[in-house]
Amino acid sequence: MGELAAACQKKGLGLCLYYSHGRDWRHPHAPNNDSWGGSARPKYNPAEPTYAYGKEHDLQKYLDFMTAQITELLTQYGPIASIWLDGISVPMSGDRAQFKCQELYDMIHKLQPQTLVSYKQGLLGTEDFFAPERKAVANTSGKPMEICSTLQQSGWGYVARSKYLDADAVMEQLSVARYHHANLLINSGPLPDGSIPPDDSTTLREVGRRLRANGFPKGSEPVGESQAKQPKSK
Repeated sequence: MGELAAACQKKGLGLCLYYSHGRDWRHPHAPNNDSWGGSARPKYNPAEPTYAYGKEHDLQKYLDFMTAQITELLTQYGPIASIWLDGISVPMSGDRAQFKCQELYDMIHKLQPQTLVSYKQGLLGTEDFFAPERKAVANTSGKPMEICSTLQQSGWGYVARSKYLDADAVMEQLSVARYHHANLLINSGPLPDGSIPPDDSTTLREVGRRLRANGFPKGSEPVGESQAKQPKSK
């Protein structure tokens, strides 16, 4: 984190952080299968002995751990432009009030008032911006929106033998984002050694070349349900 923060400061870039909220496969008191629809942590067979179950499970212990982690991120690495929370299906599958998300938002803004908070397409409606996946959602709040997409057809991390978006498909996504007055966040899943896949690098460089030469595309409505052309196999 320190290296990343230093690199962003050197380049004059805002550092935006992704935080996996509620999906923790190591903490013994992370949201469990019985209460949260099976989406928070794997249901191992036999059961994982380090997990707390039943009456022994205390979600507040996990919330305290999570709060401490986010506090560290906001106090040890300089200015943070935004925190993008992920895992919305976990609080939405049960009593979301147990996660005390508004308290978390308030703490983030207290530590760094300029930090923008997002929770996917919006959990409480009090987020600073909305970040739906892959396609836009109805946004009547007047708040900024960022469409989050990925250069590979399946998954957000490295996926072997995945199909990749080409430059035409990314330009179309940019056009759709402009139509919705939204930012576009494009994800690349690094290879196991941490490098950017060659296909992604080729696509991003070509998109950059087109933007420098012609500027951003005009806004246009989504094509079908996917808002973009189908990725081409490479």
